[in-house]
Amino acid sequence: SYLQQFPFDRLKIDRSFIDKMDQDEKSIAIVKTILMLGENLGIEVVAEGIETEQQLETLRSLGCRLGQGYLFSRPVNSLAIEEMLREATINLDNERSRRFAKNSPVIELPEIQ
Repeated sequence: SYLQQFPFDRLKIDRSFIDKMDQDEKSIAIVKTILMLGENLGIEVVAEGIETEQQLETLRSLGCRLGQGYLFSRPVNSLAIEEMLREATINLDNERSRRFAKNSPVIELPEIQ
């Protein structure tokens, strides 16, 4: 009911589902369902807790566009975030920067070619 009552603009897929995607069919079904729900409601979906390249590739193949996790960066303080954003702004010609920089806490997951 919260999805109907509040103006959410982003859903997060809990890391517990991301962590078990490769071993548990139910987890991958839940991930697919959350992605479909977000698409149908026009809400961004962020995968939380991406730690391996395999998880990243699986999420990309499912159409997930945003993610965060240790694969990209450990938690950092606000000064470090400011510096990462400053570097990304300066290096806009760099492919990594156009996707919010590799070390950003939330990144855009590019399409698989």
